[in-house]
Amino acid sequence: MAKGVNIGLVVIVGVWHLGLDTLLVLRYWPLYEPRAAATGSWLALAVIQTAGSILLHPR
Repeated sequence: MAKGVNIGLVVIVGVWHLGLDTLLVLRYWPLYEPRAAATGSWLALAVIQTAGSILLHPR
């Protein structure tokens, strides 16, 4: 059961970040200053989510 919950969690967070967050960043891109901070924040969240997904992966 825990394996299914972990997979669901990874899928939901991945879709949320890659879908919703990416669309919002692109939509409001002209408003971000400095843009490097917005890009860095998006990338940091992607790296953290990837690391968390790897840690949740059953061995």
